[in-house]
Amino acid sequence: MGKPFRSELEMLPSTYDWALRFPVDPLTASIRRSRLPLLAIGSGGSFTTAHLAAAFHARQFGLPALPSTPLEAARGDLDLREIAVLLLTAGGKNPDILGAFDQLVRREPRRLSVVCATTGSKLADAAHRYPTVELCEFDLPAGRDGFLATNSLLASGVILARAYATVGRQDLTLPAKFGALCDSTFGEIDYSRLLARPTLLVLHPPALKTVAVEIESKFIEAALGNVQIADFRQFAHGRHHWLAKRGEESAVLALSIGSDPVDDTLELLPKSVPSVVLNLPHDGPMACLAGIVHAFDLVRQAGETRDIDPGDPGVPSFGRELYNLNVFTRERPARSGSLADPEVAIARKTRTTASTPSEIWLGAHATFLDRLAKACVAAIVADYDGTLCDEVRRAEPLPGEVAEELTRLLRLGLHLGVATGRGQSVRKQLQEAIPKEFWGRVIVGYYNGSDIGLLSEDDRPDGTEAVLEPLKPVAELLLRLQPFLGIDAPELRRNQITLKSGALPVEQLWQRVQGLVAPHLFPGVTVLRSGHSVDVLAPGVSKLAVVKRIGDIAGCEETEVLCIGDQGGWPGNDHALLGTPLSLSSNIVSADPERCWNLAAAGVRESRATLGYLRLLKRSQGAVRFGFSPPPRKRT
Repeated sequence: MGKPFRSELEMLPSTYDWALRFPVDPLTASIRRSRLPLLAIGSGGSFTTAHLAAAFHARQFGLPALPSTPLEAARGDLDLREIAVLLLTAGGKNPDILGAFDQLVRREPRRLSVVCATTGSKLADAAHRYPTVELCEFDLPAGRDGFLATNSLLASGVILARAYATVGRQDLTLPAKFGALCDSTFGEIDYSRLLARPTLLVLHPPALKTVAVEIESKFIEAALGNVQIADFRQFAHGRHHWLAKRGEESAVLALSIGSDPVDDTLELLPKSVPSVVLNLPHDGPMACLAGIVHAFDLVRQAGETRDIDPGDPGVPSFGRELYNLNVFTRERPARSGSLADPEVAIARKTRTTASTPSEIWLGAHATFLDRLAKACVAAIVADYDGTLCDEVRRAEPLPGEVAEELTRLLRLGLHLGVATGRGQSVRKQLQEAIPKEFWGRVIVGYYNGSDIGLLSEDDRPDGTEAVLEPLKPVAELLLRLQPFLGIDAPELRRNQITLKSGALPVEQLWQRVQGLVAPHLFPGVTVLRSGHSVDVLAPGVSKLAVVKRIGDIAGCEETEVLCIGDQGGWPGNDHALLGTPLSLSSNIVSADPERCWNLAAAGVRESRATLGYLRLLKRSQGAVRFGFSPPPRKRT
């Protein structure tokens, strides 16, 4: 556990160099997808990293970003369905971060990511059970930290800074050398006047709160002294009275960037109170990184003054017991095919977290389950991205377990339809996953159902890179306004225009495009969104065309076609598909009480949710049916 603190500081330059070279592209992609309000979670030293991540997020996206401890996050009342959650940890094994992960994943945040400075951790094992969780893990050349977070904190901060640098609105360019990050004052500032007093007041501008939090954390954890932190103006609202009564035992450290009100504030303090100004180079989050490293040197000097090694201060037995105390209820991951409790399924519909759903919603849930239990399924029509495969892994092969279940159901005699916004890439992935003997019973509706063919037809879809009327004027408008919309070059197909943006969340991109392609301007043209793009469709184009075609081929009614998708709420591109009587969502639902329910267990979504639905289908009494009995309805 312990490690000499001075030796840890000596490794900081090499850690910085290593972190500058660490590949951050996957983390960058994860952050780009997480352009939402953020809850950044960490404990101990990682709580500082959480503050730093929140500062980067707010700086780059201009969105609310809140640092939180695991207990605060797990016991909080926030609705996480439109929030990105980022868990930060050095070792990925403490009971708080593990317990918080279990509880948070079941509350289904819009995005859930983990950054861990240890590979193969218990947290990584937990994350791997949920394919939609995005994991960034690494091992430091410097090895594990001692008692206090040092090299893991610097490395995580640099990696986050680099990942955020290319996805936001501000320049976060890092200096090429460690010395340039901290400037020549690192290690040269004498804090002895401050350390002669038992209480240190750390005053900071808003941009440097992370540094103040880091100083307070290290001083308290290593028992180096009392620390109070406040921004310059909050200090003026009563906190200054501490110096009036206890000035003889206090000192002030003022953190500063440029024109902060440091001099004016210090000028008014009692002259008997020693003070030091730490003026940090750079700006904003970069100054925070520099300030964190300067804080390490302050901690070193405090340890030497008080004859405590901050890297190995000694841990009492009760402290170890406290650290390992598990206050979270750990739950086993849901088995694939297990259904959500009614409260979970209804909360997805109503967008509330009421512990006791209303009687009317309990009735609607029970009615839908009863319909499923009585249904005879002759065919399945499923979306692809976010349904048969996970959204973030859409370029990878179809998950093996999903392919196995689809093949099993084809052997049972079912027909399969796939309705996708993509083109031939889906055909190739399906041909690799499904035995060739069944290709004649698999129908693929490309470009949201505008081009339908059998999986065996290699000349489908028509990939002509031009649009037909009436999409031509829409394409001309979008091409002309492309620089203003902040989008990549539109992808043109005969009856569909696909738009993507790395800079905008898909919801904001849809709002911009819908405002331009309003129904009164382009009658019949529809603007829908998937989890990663916006599709502009010609009049009459719908995934329902795949449902009709498969019904004609299989000779069945719409009530015998099970439809599965992930974007069931308007303007999701599965909204029409999941408006059919026998429809299940693997992620987002509509408000319709009669269809488009998400019945997957809490925290299970996308391909794992679909897999669970498929596994419930069994041959019984001469037909394929859902192999469950509706649970008896609880009376309230």
